[in-house]
Amino acid sequence: MKLILETLPTFFVEEDKILTILFEEGLDVLHLRKPDAPCIYSERLLTLIPDKYHKYIV
Repeated sequence: MKLILETLPTFFVEEDKILTILFEEGLDVLHLRKPDAPCIYSERLLTLIPDKYHKYIV
């Protein structure tokens, strides 16, 4: 069984830290869903998540 998480459509405080902890605890796939956010904000979030987890983010 795979653990897959879809983000909230809005950003929240320390989201990057929470997502990193979830990956450390076994999260398999993260669906980064920010449909109304400017790309630059999603890009910033990605820079705050360690590179080793980027291959698990869709």
